[in-house]
Amino acid sequence: MTGTSKEPNHDFIDLYLHHTGESEVPQQFHLFACLSLLAASVADRVWLVRDDGGTRIYPNLYVYLIGPSGSGKEKAITTAARFADGYPKIGLFMSTGVTKQYLIDHLCRQPCDDKPHPNILYLVTEELGMAIPSKELGKELIKFMTGHYIRSGLTSYEGTRMHGQKTIKDPSLNWLAGTTDEWLTKAVDRDAIEGGFFARVLSVRGKRSGDVRFADMVYPQDREQIRHVLQQRIEAYSTVTFQFTKSKEAAEYYKEWYESPTMRPSPNDKLMEPAFNRSDEMVHRLAMILKLSSMNESMLPGYLTSVQIEQPFFEEAVKFWDGVLQDIPHTIRQAAATKESAEVENVAEIIKRLKVLDHSTLLRRCGSRGMNADQVKVALRTLTEQLDVEAGVEQTAPGHTKRVYKWVGT
Repeated sequence: MTGTSKEPNHDFIDLYLHHTGESEVPQQFHLFACLSLLAASVADRVWLVRDDGGTRIYPNLYVYLIGPSGSGKEKAITTAARFADGYPKIGLFMSTGVTKQYLIDHLCRQPCDDKPHPNILYLVTEELGMAIPSKELGKELIKFMTGHYIRSGLTSYEGTRMHGQKTIKDPSLNWLAGTTDEWLTKAVDRDAIEGGFFARVLSVRGKRSGDVRFADMVYPQDREQIRHVLQQRIEAYSTVTFQFTKSKEAAEYYKEWYESPTMRPSPNDKLMEPAFNRSDEMVHRLAMILKLSSMNESMLPGYLTSVQIEQPFFEEAVKFWDGVLQDIPHTIRQAAATKESAEVENVAEIIKRLKVLDHSTLLRRCGSRGMNADQVKVALRTLTEQLDVEAGVEQTAPGHTKRVYKWVGT
């Protein structure tokens, strides 16, 4: 890590990356998994008062590692999750499948001594597409995670006739997930990817380099010693409670950066606008985590003490956030292209199998795969332009016709 206020010999992120050794896993995957682990370690026990109105920003993060199958996402995620396991206050929740209702039940359970407070959750999903249910259940889960990303300080209520009323006491949610572009579009609705939800996500793209090859992981000789140090730090982080403040120099730097059209130019791409509008809170979250990383056990304060974040941590937070912003348009376009390709394949498969079918039958069969009429229309346009499908009109009765589609491709 960089910055004049940091001491690399005890910086958590430096130690964490050192302990992961050398492998084919992209380092940015390990880096952002580490940031996620740090955020989950302190949960809602540290915060920064953003303004004179008392608005608090907490350092919780949603981190998505995006890359092809076998790119190392699972290794980075499980490495972080193993550190979180065993510390109840972190609230680790490893999942291969979860719905909004189950998550609500989990958050509303009764407190007990050997488990974290019910409103603390570190959701870890190695493969997003397998963990999130499809169709409406998946949309409801994403809406829930979107709504509770920022802590309001207020109690909310969820209720149905079947399940009755559930009281949710302003949960603290962290999320670490891995996904391919294909699974991302199956798990997350396109509107959420292009809009409010994905603006809350640190989406980190990576893939293995064919030039970097390790038959076996190469770990440093002091790995176990470093691992023990990291575990001690995580335990210490999970017990602290304090408030962050900005130093005078940090506040001046941040103001200059935020207001400068040169240092922070407005996006030319509308796909970047939702994330660009969240720059304020995201940079503050990252600055808190980077400052925390620099603090070993002896530097951690007592209850409700203030800790200053110096300028170098905000400079580095800006660099991190700028890097994430640059990836967002590509991720959204890739996801959109993947989704549209999948929809074309769905329609093609149905028409090819039945050889000829009418419009209402096609809509019904596509509907069972989560496609609406507009999506079917776009897919049909592509297939007819490719000369794979021939569209026509068939008379069913005097004065009545129906649209039909015939497969003419190879």
